[in-house]
Amino acid sequence: VTIEWAAGPSTFPLGLGAEKGGKFDAAIENYNSALKDPKAKGNILGDIEFAVARTLTKQGLGGDSAKLDDGIKKLEAFLKARAEHYRYYEAATLLGDALTSKKDYEGAAKAYERLAAAKWPDYKLAAKLAAGRVAVAKNDLATALSTYEEIANSKGDKPAEEIGRAHV
Repeated sequence: VTIEWAAGPSTFPLGLGAEKGGKFDAAIENYNSALKDPKAKGNILGDIEFAVARTLTKQGLGGDSAKLDDGIKKLEAFLKARAEHYRYYEAATLLGDALTSKKDYEGAAKAYERLAAAKWPDYKLAAKLAAGRVAVAKNDLATALSTYEEIANSKGDKPAEEIGRAHV
């Protein structure tokens, strides 16, 4: 989801462009500038905070373990402070992915449980898919297979659509 905040800090879209282009250090610099702008408040501020956490996590998943740890801390802070923000479930997914990469399977499972608690079926399905990925990462293939079979055999109004919408 991309929202253009016309009333937001001018450096925020610059950071988004840099992030999309893989220039993560430039993105962080622009995001940090945007955080200091008096226009950064409410959902705009939350969006910037999430962008910082997402960018640090991307750097960390690319091999920089210190950035991964920073990204995880920022994602955890975001989830704690912004439970009503529209990026909440995206942050929970990214946190689960980051923790899985660190082999913190218990922490990843807790992050993905946030998806399972959502009221929307596609997030619940995404949580099951994520649980299956964690089982694969743990080399618990029997659990992974069981989880994936449960998903495949689920009886919904439109299970093919639900599975197609679950992008975790």
